[in-house]
Amino acid sequence: MVERQTRSQSSSTSVARKRWPLTALASGVVLLFVVLMAFWPHGWLPNDPIQIEPALRFLPPGFMEGGDPQYWLGTDVLGRDIFGQMIAGARASLLIVVSAALLSLIIGVAAGLVAGHFGGRIDSVMMRLVDVQLAFPVLVLIIAVVAVFGPSIPNLILVLALASWATYARLVRGLVLSLKEQEYIDAAWASGASHGAVLIRHYLPNVATSIVIFTTFELARLLLVEAALSFLGLGVQPPTPSWGRMISEARNYLFEAWWASALPGALIVATVLAFNLLGDEFRDRLDPHRDKA
Repeated sequence: MVERQTRSQSSSTSVARKRWPLTALASGVVLLFVVLMAFWPHGWLPNDPIQIEPALRFLPPGFMEGGDPQYWLGTDVLGRDIFGQMIAGARASLLIVVSAALLSLIIGVAAGLVAGHFGGRIDSVMMRLVDVQLAFPVLVLIIAVVAVFGPSIPNLILVLALASWATYARLVRGLVLSLKEQEYIDAAWASGASHGAVLIRHYLPNVATSIVIFTTFELARLLLVEAALSFLGLGVQPPTPSWGRMISEARNYLFEAWWASALPGALIVATVLAFNLLGDEFRDRLDPHRDKA
C-alpha cells in the first residue's frame, strides 16, 4: 500500500513538472499571434496599410473618443492605418530575424564544431576571427555595413547573420571541448568512425539543446537590432511597413498622438519578452542538471 502511494506521488510529481507555467503559455500565445500576423494576407486587412490619407492624420483609436471604428488602432502622421501596418510589419521583421538567426546558426555551429574537434591551428585561426568579430560594437558594425551596401532585406539578413555567428561558434566550441574526453567519443574512434560521423552523430546531438536555448534569446536580440535599424532609417525601407520605422515617424508627436508610437513599441516589447520567457522555460526544462541543482 505504501509502495503504491509512493508511486502515485512520484507520478504526480513528474506530471507536475511537465506542466508549462502561465508565463510560458502566454509567451507561446504571443509568438503564435505574431506568426499569424506575419502570414496574414494583406488583402484581408480592413484598410490598406500603405495607403496615405492626409485627411485622416492622427485619427484616435476606435475605442477612444473621436475615433473611427474602421481604424480601431488609429492612424499615423500620414493617415495610414496603424493596425494594418503592425500586421504587415510583422512579415518583414520575422523574415529578417528568423533568416538571420538560421544563417548565423549554420555558420557559427559549423565553425564551432570544426574548431573544437580539430583544435591546433584551425582552432586558433577560427577563435581569433571570433575575437575580432566580438571586439567590434555590433550595432556600429551593422550600421556601417548597411550604410555602404544599402538597406535592402537581403543585405540586412546577411549583415545580421555575419554579426551574430561568432557567439554560436564560441558556445559550440566550448561544448565540443568538454565532450572530447567522453568515453563514447573514444568508442566511436575505436569503431573506425570518420571525422564527419563523429561531428554529426556524436557532437551535434549533444550540443543541440544548448543551441535551441541560445537561439530563442538570439531571436529576441535580433528583433531589437532590426527595430533599431528601422528606427534609424537603415532597416526595411518604405513603403514596406516596419515596427521600428513606425516608432521613428511618430517620435515627435508623443503628446499629440501617443498611440502612433506606443502601440508598435508595445508589440516589440511583448514579442521580445515572449522570446526571452520562452527561452528561460526551455533552459529550465532541457538543462540536464536542473533537478540536481
